[in-house]
Amino acid sequence: MRTASDAVQIHGGYGFIREYPVERIYRDARILPIYEGTTEIQVGYVIGQILAGALEPVLDELMGKASASPERKSHEEARTLLKRTAAAVAKANDKHLTQLLARQVVDSAFDLLAGLLFAVQAPQSEKKALAAGKWMRDALPRMRMRAEVAEAGDRTVIDRAEDLL
Repeated sequence: MRTASDAVQIHGGYGFIREYPVERIYRDARILPIYEGTTEIQVGYVIGQILAGALEPVLDELMGKASASPERKSHEEARTLLKRTAAAVAKANDKHLTQLLARQVVDSAFDLLAGLLFAVQAPQSEKKALAAGKWMRDALPRMRMRAEVAEAGDRTVIDRAEDLL
């Protein structure tokens, strides 16, 4: 959705005219979350699956397939960061904090999964190998930040919502 929105912005007024394909791409991208339910409902479901350990077999399989990747150490660090982020949410044992931090966990899981999928495809071409490395170099700082946010367990927006509005 973000990429399609950026494309419309780059095209300016032409981005809204039906004669240009970017208009259709934007409409197609925008409808996907509506078809599949709201994004936050999906995140709520996925966080439950991650906290229950449902992602672990998938990660095990992909880590095995990507074991020869030059990004192996990055993948291992990313998996540790994901575990830290999820553990902080689980440890809090607080429904409201889980809802607040769910996006942090889910986005970290996505970053790791995408990095592993890139690494599995990297042997196919130099471009894919470059993309795999770039992805992990960009993903790790985001994942470190998310782990720190989750571990801080800051409840300000929950406890002081009225004061913040």
